[in-house]
Amino acid sequence: MLSKQRLRIHKSDSLVNTVVILLYKTIAERLASEPLTEDRVYRLLKEQSFLGVTESNHTGGGQGEGSYLENRLLRDRKILMEALNQSDRF
Repeated sequence: MLSKQRLRIHKSDSLVNTVVILLYKTIAERLASEPLTEDRVYRLLKEQSFLGVTESNHTGGGQGEGSYLENRLLRDRKILMEALNQSDRF
């Protein structure tokens, strides 16, 4: 179960890496698929940022929260949803 602090969705619709990875693992489990390692997911997020699909920002969470990466989708969400709907796996 995700705590409120771990499921931090910012005003800009950004998701921190830990939340992206937890959501990914949940989806992989529901699809009965072996999830990728956290390192591989992190590298894929960096690749998507390089390609201009997402934006990744390194930020500090304030006292006691440390630093982390926020990820934000730069493309229209409808395009993503259409691609997911066309897949036989979803």
